[in-house]
Amino acid sequence: MVKLFVHHDVEARIKKASKAFGAMRSKIYGSADIPERLKGKVYAGGVLAVLLYGCESWCLTAESVRRLSNWHNKRVREMCRVTMCQTYLAQDRAGWSKLVTTPPFAIGKPFVRQPRGDTRMTPEDKCRAVAQRAAEIAERRAVFDANNNN
Repeated sequence: MVKLFVHHDVEARIKKASKAFGAMRSKIYGSADIPERLKGKVYAGGVLAVLLYGCESWCLTAESVRRLSNWHNKRVREMCRVTMCQTYLAQDRAGWSKLVTTPPFAIGKPFVRQPRGDTRMTPEDKCRAVAQRAAEIAERRAVFDANNNN
């Protein structure tokens, strides 16, 4: 009895998440102009929240986990505009393992905040930052001078 209820609940959650994803498909997820990281944040905040609502009380079977994972992977491919034809690289296991380095359900680049007490830069980083800033200033000055001399 419990097994059927959990399977039914997973299917209901997938349906609701599909509706939430579909509501934003053309404007956000299907757009090439919106960065993938932003799409991932909207997806995690909206769609995944709907999909996984109440999951703390689920007793998942292997089939339910497979359904959730397949649904999620399909939506991530759709957001990144990757077709199944483009996933042929996954058949090359050695090459695929080099490309795929993020854990499941990780979206976009993870934001890792440094510890509060450790915000120091290494001397090499300081030199690199100073040199980069000087190059930017010189470039802007050259553009400014070129515009004002004409």
